[in-house]
Amino acid sequence: MYYGYLLNATTVTKGTSTIYIDENKTPLLLPPLGTPVPPVSFDAKTDIINDVNRNDFGLTGGGGLLLPSGKNNNFIIDVRVSRGLTHVQKNTALNGESRTGNFVVSFGYVFGVKK
Repeated sequence: MYYGYLLNATTVTKGTSTIYIDENKTPLLLPPLGTPVPPVSFDAKTDIINDVNRNDFGLTGGGGLLLPSGKNNNFIIDVRVSRGLTHVQKNTALNGESRTGNFVVSFGYVFGVKK
């Protein structure tokens, strides 16, 4: 089992786009001449700490193999997985549902020490 505490949360957006009023990409028009609204910048760095849960609990586990490779030397293969039990977002109806998690595979070689 694991516990994590979020220290900060920021989302970064970049780019510009025309504002469309429907899925057919009909641009938003300005009256009275009906000219399209100029492209709008979406460059922003937004603090979202109040939109996400600071505490995360989850399960973790895994295992590994030690494969002999000559005198006092070994290959190591290790697999670990973790899965968060709490949602990242506070308001899942508005922001969707996601959880933390990872899958890690490690390979290594151990050199023996002579006495």
